[in-house]
Amino acid sequence: MTLLTLTASVPSKRPTCHTKDECYALSSQTAICFIALYLVALGTGGIKPCISSYGDDQFDDADEVEKSNKSSFNWFYF
Repeated sequence: MTLLTLTASVPSKRPTCHTKDECYALSSQTAICFIALYLVALGTGGIKPCISSYGDDQFDDADEVEKSNKSSFNWFYF
């Protein structure tokens, strides 16, 4: 996420605009942006399926108080 933020905030990593409608990115700028996007997607894809099942496993179905807290699993995807 830091790399993606840097591509948007560091002037040398942003595309240069000659006019209002003409903006061109260097191949290195494009590569850094896509690498950052792929790293964010990889990190999100790795944690999302694991954390939801881990959160659901923390509650005991036999205990009424913990059973009511199972709704947090539903809120995770909301």
